[in-house]
Amino acid sequence: MRPNALRALAALDGPKSLSGLARAARLPLASASRAASELEGLGFVVKQREGVSVRIAPASFGSFMALRNELVRHPRLDLSRAVHGKRAAVVAGLGAARPGFLRAVAGLSRSSWSSVVRDLDRYGLLSHDRELEVELSPGHEGLREFCQEVCDAEGAAGWVTRGLGGARRLWSRSVEQLLAIPQRAPLPPGFAAGAYTAAAAEGIAFLSGEKFAFRSIRAPTWGDVVLQCMLVPPHNRLSGSHAAIMLAARRGERMEALARWYGLQEAYRAVRRFVDGGDGSRWLLPRAEVRAIAARYGVKV
Repeated sequence: MRPNALRALAALDGPKSLSGLARAARLPLASASRAASELEGLGFVVKQREGVSVRIAPASFGSFMALRNELVRHPRLDLSRAVHGKRAAVVAGLGAARPGFLRAVAGLSRSSWSSVVRDLDRYGLLSHDRELEVELSPGHEGLREFCQEVCDAEGAAGWVTRGLGGARRLWSRSVEQLLAIPQRAPLPPGFAAGAYTAAAAEGIAFLSGEKFAFRSIRAPTWGDVVLQCMLVPPHNRLSGSHAAIMLAARRGERMEALARWYGLQEAYRAVRRFVDGGDGSRWLLPRAEVRAIAARYGVKV
């Protein structure tokens, strides 16, 4: 999101005329108008014409209260400087990945990453964690929630331009998204085959009816496909079993850090135990049934 749009949204604590919004955000009228149009396109505000004037009101977006609470608790936080552009993607992903991985997700060079980290640190948004190296400071969870919604809104706006108006988002983290799209829809530029769709290309085709696409700047791995398998319908032991079969197809892959990114640590550990000869418990079908499925694709579990 552009800085002026963030400045306008921070100033919009209730319905305002366009001129009132310009005064509150300390923006020229033309800049406030462009900011309001950007916010409307992303679903963060509603514009209503009243005679010759235009009234701007906050839309009912999911992180509205989280954002307002963040601004009340941290009145010195300048959204227009702290989380504009790719900074929103970084804040949304903090705590789920190491810096090198998150830098690749956001599409930042090493020098740009260092600049972003310095800026976020200047606003007191970062704490340092032994395992992840950088983490969002306590008390800023509302800002992370808002930044993720910005990433999701910008991503959804891009779907429409790519002819994916009927897509469903199954998972997102920072700017990465896993989508369910109609079976006949072409895979658009910027999207890679995800979950079962990618498995089908490897000769391991499980479900049909929908196609799955993964939007990411970084190059997806087989580990992404295995974990995404547990994020698509039907969300039951069959999904976990499919993940186990795909993991067994390439037994050498370890993906603990990637599982944290997807928020699937517990499920991944169960699948890993199962593939290594242990019990998959409630996450998978009985071993005999998994073996019967896997045998159709030449995979030993």
